[in-house]
Amino acid sequence: MNTTQTGSHEFGEVVSKHAIVNGLVALAGIVNVVLGSLFLVPVFNPPKTSAWYTSPVLWIGCAVAWSIGLGVMLILRSRTPLELRERGAVVRRRKGDQLIPYSSLEGFTFRTVRQYLNGIYFGTSLTMSLTGTDRKTIKFSGRYKEKPIGLSFSMLSSKFTPDEKMDRLRSTIAGHIAERWHSHIEQHGAVDWAKFCAISSDGVTARSGTYRGMLIRFEEIGGVGIDQGLFFMQKVGDKKPFLTVETGAENFWAALAVLEDFATVSEGEAPAELAAAA
Repeated sequence: MNTTQTGSHEFGEVVSKHAIVNGLVALAGIVNVVLGSLFLVPVFNPPKTSAWYTSPVLWIGCAVAWSIGLGVMLILRSRTPLELRERGAVVRRRKGDQLIPYSSLEGFTFRTVRQYLNGIYFGTSLTMSLTGTDRKTIKFSGRYKEKPIGLSFSMLSSKFTPDEKMDRLRSTIAGHIAERWHSHIEQHGAVDWAKFCAISSDGVTARSGTYRGMLIRFEEIGGVGIDQGLFFMQKVGDKKPFLTVETGAENFWAALAVLEDFATVSEGEAPAELAAAA
C-alpha cells in the first residue's frame, strides 16, 4: 500500500473510525482461549497429592494462564485502528502511523446495507476497501446509525437522511480515481473497468452478453438506474439491460462518476427482467 510522510493532520478532520481485523491472528487468539478454558476443570478440582511442586495442577494452571493470556493478547493485537479523514486514511500501527492519501489509490469499494430485524431498523453496515497501485488492499467493515427523515422514530422508519460526511468521503475517493481515468481516456481512447466494460467519451463497450465487443453510444442508452444494490444500463428498445453491476464492485463509484461526466445519467426503475439478467 502506497504511503506518504505527510502528517495526519494534513489529511483534514476525522470522518469515521474503524478497525482493520487480522482474521488469522484473531482466530489463533480465540483457539488459545478455548484450549486454555478446557483445562479449568482440573484446576478447580485438583487430585490429592502430597507434594505441591509435583502436582499436575500446578503445571496445568500455568498452561491455562499462559494459553488464555496469549489468546487475549492475540485478540487485542488483531485489531488495528483506522481513521478515515477528509483527504486520506491513517492506519495507527504500533511501529508508527501509515498514512494513505486518497490520491494514491487505484481501487475502491464502498457498500452500505440497512439492517432490519422483524421490520425494525437497527443500523447500517458499511463494507469498504482501499487498494493502492501496488494492489495491496486494506479491508474493513463497521456499523453506524442513520437519521430518519422528519419526526419518525429511527427504528420504525424506512426513509433516512443520507449521511453527508460518508457520502462526501465516498465522492472524494472515487473522484481521485475518476480523474485518472479521464486522463487515461484522453490519452488512450478508453479505460477498462475490470471485466464489466470499457468506457470511452463516446459510450460503453460491453464485455459480455448480446452486445459483447460492441460500442453502445450514450445516445443509444435508454435506461439507467440502481435497484436493490444493482446498477443497470439498457439500450433503447431493449427490455433487458446489457450491463448489470453490483454497487459494491471495485471502482463502481469512480466508473459512475466518469459515466456522469460523459452522459446525462437519469434514474429509472429496474425492469422486471433485471434479476434474471443478473
